[in-house]
Amino acid sequence: DSINDGPYIFQLNNKIKAKWIENGVRKEAFIIPDNFHQIKKKFNLSFNYNDLTDVYRLKPNFSQTYSNIDSISVISDIHGEYTTYIDLLKGAGIIDKNLNWNFGKGHLVVLGDMFDRGDMVTEVLWHLFGLEKQAEKAGGMVHVILGNHEIMTLRNSLVEINDKYRKVEAISNTDYADLYSEKSVLGKWLRSKPVVITIND
Repeated sequence: DSINDGPYIFQLNNKIKAKWIENGVRKEAFIIPDNFHQIKKKFNLSFNYNDLTDVYRLKPNFSQTYSNIDSISVISDIHGEYTTYIDLLKGAGIIDKNLNWNFGKGHLVVLGDMFDRGDMVTEVLWHLFGLEKQAEKAGGMVHVILGNHEIMTLRNSLVEINDKYRKVEAISNTDYADLYSEKSVLGKWLRSKPVVITIND
């Protein structure tokens, strides 16, 4: 069956390169500010070119504290089930019908385990990545904390990945863990996440 996945975006020698799979065929392109809108539209991404490059300047802050937060929503164990995840966020009023941030100054906490089992892990991660930027602009926050399945993937322990991603490995000629290496936008982003957060009391 025809596999579609990606994009996986990397910084290589100060250039930004995207790889994706379209109908079972590997595609690659360098991304510059001028052509990013095409990639953005193609994959329904909700962030800007600068958000990609800013990732490489992130300084990890592993313990974070927030006070006087009036609304908190917590989800976990998305496991690549993108449709369920979107329905959940819509139902809770966290995103609107266009999948954009709708939670004002609220804080959304994702307690890990976005990877494994389901076949839309990439879509979940990019949506969260974009939602984080939208939340910041609205005075809210998205907190992503890594679960054991993120750690497993980053360490190349792939006992529970969906069969689709075995095919992605073969077509892209890249180990799944390497798609999330420190050179990748999502890999760098995940590695910058806190270990502990305290919200209010």
